[in-house]
Amino acid sequence: MTMNILFICKSNISRSQCAEEFFNQKSKKHRAISAGISPIKEGQEIIQNIPETKNAREDAERYGLHIGNKIRKQITENLLSEVDQVYVLLDQKEVPEDIKNNPKVIMHPFKNKRNLPKEDRDQVISDIKKFAEDLAKSLDESH
Repeated sequence: MTMNILFICKSNISRSQCAEEFFNQKSKKHRAISAGISPIKEGQEIIQNIPETKNAREDAERYGLHIGNKIRKQITENLLSEVDQVYVLLDQKEVPEDIKNNPKVIMHPFKNKRNLPKEDRDQVISDIKKFAEDLAKSLDESH
């Protein structure tokens, strides 16, 4: 059975987009999508030249990911209903109660990279890569 996984971060610029890409590259059976709690401009391509997206694109490219043409998405009830598991990649205090209380939700926070130096941003991406790839492997083996 194919599982549909949703990764959520604050703005659907970097953390969730990278997790989606790493997961989909690794999994042979399952699919991931991503969304944000509050994207700055929903529907905007990440390629837009605002500082947040410039760093996100450059960070992802160092890991072989090309997220520049991906469209940022807002989390919706409909999106939540279409997936089997939801991994929230931001601090619990930033997550609305209705999402926190959803039985599909698993909290797995990573630092917000926005104001971090390059080395620290790289560490966050590396940690997300390991998490997403390990998750994909585990789900592939168990389902």
